[in-house]
Amino acid sequence: MGLKMEKESRKMMHDIECCEIEEVHADKVQMVSEQMPPEDRLYDLAELFKAFGDTTRIRILFALFEADICVCDLAASLGMTQSAISHQLRLLKQARLVSGRREGKQIVYFLADDHVRTIIQRTAASEGRARACPRRLCNLTRRCSLSHLLTSTSWNEEYLKTLKEES
Repeated sequence: MGLKMEKESRKMMHDIECCEIEEVHADKVQMVSEQMPPEDRLYDLAELFKAFGDTTRIRILFALFEADICVCDLAASLGMTQSAISHQLRLLKQARLVSGRREGKQIVYFLADDHVRTIIQRTAASEGRARACPRRLCNLTRRCSLSHLLTSTSWNEEYLKTLKEES
């Protein structure tokens, strides 16, 4: 009975299924080892994902997806204090996800580049919360309202139609 339980516990470690036998596939291990980025790049990537790991920062990024906006407006939009928004913006700036520019006495924040916009779009789409924008206007201006992304239901058909037109 003890041997059977040990075998079962080896198969299911912490509710994760594991191999019943230990057999290392050298070709796969070598391929993974050769493709693994250096530690410093992995560290940078982990830091980037940490920046996405906070609901407040995600809310700020989604707000900036909609418009370039100052701290006052961000605070009002998200129902938070300017101090709390500023703290999160500092972390987002350190992660190079947002940038700011001075306009008179205000600093207006915006997504750092189109890569950030793409990350937000694709992540939201993969979570089933949004769809890629099929509108040519959005593609040309690189601006698409988040509400359009969230409510677009026939995006796939429109996108395929757009691809056919381009070819």
